Amino acid sequence: MIRFFKIILIIAALIMMLAYNISYASMADFTDEQADEITKHNQEEWKKKQEEKINKSSNNYLKSLSVENYNITPEFDKQTINYEIKEVIQEEYITVITETDDDKSSVSGNGKITLNSGENNLRIDVTAENGTVRTYFIKVTKEIIKDNTLSSLELKDENNDSIEFTPEFNKDVFEYSCSIENYINKINVNAKSDNEKADIKVVGNDDLHEGLNEIVISVIQDNKKTLYKINAYKKEQQIVLDNNKKIDYKLIIIVSLIIVIVFLIGIIIKKKHRTVGKHG
Repeated sequence: MIRFFKIILIIAALIMMLAYNISYASMADFTDEQADEITKHNQEEWKKKQEEKINKSSNNYLKSLSVENYNITPEFDKQTINYEIKEVIQEEYITVITETDDDKSSVSGNGKITLNSGENNLRIDVTAENGTVRTYFIKVTKEIIKDNTLSSLELKDENNDSIEFTPEFNKDVFEYSCSIENYINKINVNAKSDNEKADIKVVGNDDLHEGLNEIVISVIQDNKKTLYKINAYKKEQQIVLDNNKKIDYKLIIIVSLIIVIVFLIGIIIKKKHRTVGKHG
């Protein structure tokens, strides 16, 4: 009977190992010589990348920076990174025009840029050939159309449970954040405006993926738009195990229950065996 009990425990342990999907066999096959070769190869690759980086241009300056139809302050100088447009802008978009100081560098954050109501801090990233980045900033203020603001905002999940967000809602605050559980695939946005003529549209609130999801609420009237943004962070479903291995929490619970049940069955069988032995 003791042997039978041990066999049951061994089977349970094997089930748990399979559930965790851990394979150490490949690790055991590595010899010291193979490990040294891998380390040497990695060091050579790193050294090669560093040499390539040294030989590449580090010039990450702009040669020119401007905004179509608007003046930036102060006057552009490639050493200066912070700029501002003094006047309040009514348009939904502005066009940022750039020219790099080095043809081998690249730029992001230029071109046609959508503005949110209120203050916008635009960033233009210049990446040199060697990968180093310099960032220029332009502060832009878009006109707030008071009739085109929300009067209330509420978020709920698919079970109609409320989702908390920060900061607390204020019609003049245009960006919010919230954290949601992994099982939530859609956020129901209940947004209202005191302006009966305003049309409210919501984009990005369904088919949510793990990590950052951007939900945009547009309040529209007479072709004028006020944008509110919600940064919804969806939690990961799995935990990292053994670097690249992953396992579901539910699987851990199920395997643990199997082991407990098998253990209890073993104890019951053992007690019955002892009882039979005494009466025999």
